[in-house]
Amino acid sequence: MTFAALTPREVAELSGTSRHVVEKAIEQRVLRVRKVRNQSDTRYRRRVLPVYAVAYAATVGRLNIRLTTTHKKR
Repeated sequence: MTFAALTPREVAELSGTSRHVVEKAIEQRVLRVRKVRNQSDTRYRRRVLPVYAVAYAATVGRLNIRLTTTHKKR
């Protein structure tokens, strides 16, 4: 099974939302982040998100209502 490794910045760009929307979802633990090692430097770890994070960020970014964290996790 392969894992699509998208950074929070890439997710924001593909979804057409701001990076703040993605970072807020990570902070609220709505989106799960995996940390993978960078190939050039073993000390540095990148945060990567699954592909469905693009759809989530696009949906939440375009809503005109505020959702609670429990509703976001559903």
